[in-house]
Amino acid sequence: MKTKPTRLFIFAALLAVALVTVIGFITRLSAAAGPEPAAPTDVIELIGNGDFSAGLDPWWTTPSITPNTGSGELEAVITSGGSNPWDAIVGQHGIPVQAGEPYTLTFDARASTAVTITVLLQEDGGSFTQYFATAVPLTTGSQTFSYTFTPANSDPAATFQYHIGGQGEFTFYLDNVSLLGPEPVVPPPATVGELLANGDFSEGLSPWWTTASISPDTSSGELAAVITSGGGNPWDAIVGQHNIPVYMGAPYTLTLQARASQAVTITVLLQENGGTFTQYFNAPLPLTTGNQTFTFYFTSPGDNQAASFQFHMGGQGEFTVYLDDISLFGPVPDGGSDPLPNVRVNQVGYLPQAVKRATISNTATLPLTWTLYDVTGTAVITGSTTVHGLNVASDEHVHIADFSAYQTPGTDYTLEVDGESSHPFDISADIYDQMKYDALAYFYHNRSGITLTMPYAGDPQWTRPAGHIGVAPNQGDDDVPCFDEVDVEGAQWHGCNYTLDVVGGWYDAGDHGKYVVNGGISVWTLMNQYERTQHLAWADGSAIADGTMNIPENSNGVPDILDEARWQMEFMLAMQVPAGGVVSYTLPGNVISPTLVEGMAHHKIADRFWTGLGLAPHEDPQPRFLYPPSTAATLNLAATAAQCARIWADIDAAFADRCLAAAETAWAAAVAHPAIYARNNFTGSGPYDDTDVSDEFYWAAAELYITTGDTNYLAAMSSSPHYLTIPDGASALSWQQVAGLGTISLALAPNDLPTATMQQARQAIIDTADDYVAARDGEGYLLPYAPGLYPWGSNSSVVNNMLILALAYDFTAVPTYFDAVSDGMDYLLGRNPNDQSYVTGYGERPLRHPHHRFWADQVSSSFPPPPPGAFSGGPNSGLEDPYAQTIFPNGCPPQRCFVDHIESWSTNEITINWNAPFAWVTAFLDEQSAPEPEWVWFNYLPVIQKAGE
Repeated sequence: MKTKPTRLFIFAALLAVALVTVIGFITRLSAAAGPEPAAPTDVIELIGNGDFSAGLDPWWTTPSITPNTGSGELEAVITSGGSNPWDAIVGQHGIPVQAGEPYTLTFDARASTAVTITVLLQEDGGSFTQYFATAVPLTTGSQTFSYTFTPANSDPAATFQYHIGGQGEFTFYLDNVSLLGPEPVVPPPATVGELLANGDFSEGLSPWWTTASISPDTSSGELAAVITSGGGNPWDAIVGQHNIPVYMGAPYTLTLQARASQAVTITVLLQENGGTFTQYFNAPLPLTTGNQTFTFYFTSPGDNQAASFQFHMGGQGEFTVYLDDISLFGPVPDGGSDPLPNVRVNQVGYLPQAVKRATISNTATLPLTWTLYDVTGTAVITGSTTVHGLNVASDEHVHIADFSAYQTPGTDYTLEVDGESSHPFDISADIYDQMKYDALAYFYHNRSGITLTMPYAGDPQWTRPAGHIGVAPNQGDDDVPCFDEVDVEGAQWHGCNYTLDVVGGWYDAGDHGKYVVNGGISVWTLMNQYERTQHLAWADGSAIADGTMNIPENSNGVPDILDEARWQMEFMLAMQVPAGGVVSYTLPGNVISPTLVEGMAHHKIADRFWTGLGLAPHEDPQPRFLYPPSTAATLNLAATAAQCARIWADIDAAFADRCLAAAETAWAAAVAHPAIYARNNFTGSGPYDDTDVSDEFYWAAAELYITTGDTNYLAAMSSSPHYLTIPDGASALSWQQVAGLGTISLALAPNDLPTATMQQARQAIIDTADDYVAARDGEGYLLPYAPGLYPWGSNSSVVNNMLILALAYDFTAVPTYFDAVSDGMDYLLGRNPNDQSYVTGYGERPLRHPHHRFWADQVSSSFPPPPPGAFSGGPNSGLEDPYAQTIFPNGCPPQRCFVDHIESWSTNEITINWNAPFAWVTAFLDEQSAPEPEWVWFNYLPVIQKAGE
């Protein structure tokens, strides 16, 4: 099946009808009787502390207002009214709104002078959609105002506000505020428990974190937070813990012990991690030098599955805060209510002629009977499982059911084994028809420097303004200087004698950085996908021709995949250092003179510091820098620009000439500077560090030789230890290991090598493919990958291995290679121990919450979910991020080390260099869905016949 309601969706819907009793300020009222059967059964008070009898909380005011509630009403003294109504606000966050339901608002108000204010209920951030707004004329005498309204939109956490600015200085009096409306349709879960990890610091600091202004020490069994630089704001010194689930209307109990080296007041709060930093709880902690126990009871005004719990301690100088026994008790997600099925299949479906297998987690030592049922529940084929035994990577005993013999197309098949059924799936020739385009659409969605518009965005929720074009708050990518500060190793960089216009390109991953190294293998893969269609008679070039992809350039006479690749290629060309370009830096105790680096490529352009989740590209306020050139980036430019030159030669000769000139200039610069290595010495962006660039030299030489035939490149290529090889190991292709790219191009693109030599390149691909087939045959989940421990981005290794297998099939026509590609995709789309489709929008349990700053609906409802076709990096036994560490405190079997959560950047990141091979392989599988063609091989090389075939 391509898309359908998932179990998680159904569970959420069932959960929504359950009523959970909560404590706090919310009082339940009986619903008014009426003729409408769809009316809610309960109407509740949505405003907390509307009579201000409990002080100000949870109300808030802007700094332009001095609030006072001592008289039993709110006295809001406007000390600086500004020029706009919203320059002075009294408000309350977290108000649930349901479209089409009636609401009644009443309040008493007056002012020290006759003024007209505005009361409104609106979206808390985003486009500030208004659900209700009206002008309120005030006099010096108290009046009772009453309004009824029916919102046109729903919002789980709107903001209710009085806008009283723009009218000078006066006093606003408010009391008895009431907003009656339907009870929220998604109550919190009934299970309660501890939400904070390591609250007694017995396990050190993790998963707590601190800002750089704090030196933490947990050696005494409590946290001693030594504030070394308090800054000017409370948030300049923070101790915090991310990923706290918060449910609107739910009760929470917070307890903690604290003291300080001097009398001081700090703040404890629970808030949105990014976006508009919506607060769900906020309280002062007046500390003394003696230990105190603090206890708070509160009710959350909003929902957030990844809130941040923090202590704000800055703006008060240097002192030490001691924290211990911190506990936040409240509702916890019920992770056990939706057990994973033990019969695991490709949740999208299988091609009719492809191998079709399922993996079954079952401890039985003898074969089990399996039955395949069609959509009507009729058994269509049956058989017995093969006992695989222990699958080491998932630490479970598994069986394999092979139903490849059944090829009848249909929808909603299920496989039953030992009384358990799989998710429904299809058997169809169009399984990958749309998926191949959604995989490529990832690149349009992550374009920098262009407004994403309809119809190209696919849905209005994915439209957005252009990022980093110099429109505030962006600092822009059109005139970017070189880094001129001190790096984390203590080196003082002095910038460079030029700036560059590097607008465009693709954002690399979840952040707003753009990287030449990772961009290189990504754009090469898209261009290679095109080149394959030019040199294989059976490859389907029409699928990526002009007019096939949903991008703005889809009617310009150029194949659409090349239009997308050019968006990145233009950026990479712009990252080249101009003639006379100089950079310099000073190491501690060692002055380095300026270095002429003309022709090299800057490693990356990125923000100075990491930005938080929930941040659209056009809202990024960080300063941007060109980070120093590197030999690896320069050779990435040389290789891809050479590939670009031959591809565009007959499409756009001027662009091809630009590419070739840049490629040859970059090669010369890399030869002149063969050991300028990227290191992990900057914050705010990925390092992509690499101290062995012999593979980059080979790759660049190969691409330049194919394009030019120049014997200088032939000599550099043929003398390399990587010549005509594919690297050994669990996987051969990555941004750090690119030798295989050169060999693939030599095997695929016409060049001046002798036929026998080109056959050596192909044989290297075939031999490597044989290793991947052997890995698959030893794997209980039948993926062509056997690394032992699973590294960051393991799924990209799987899909790159599938690319090698697909080429082996191209060069031999041996079905085993095609079967291994198909098996690998089955693993990625659900036949894995997590029962997880690692692709957004596809499968019964699709990927939902990848690590991405704009596709951040898990952080805030003001951001959209991811579009279909984004591909997760998947299981990572390294568990480098704090969220995954809290989920797996004792480690995990490698294939199970995965969390579909936006904060789990080490298991659930998405990047351009992972989506590129995913798009390549998906297109290959869709191409094979057609009836097998009459094999017409290369017009300049015969097919390799394997022994015995």
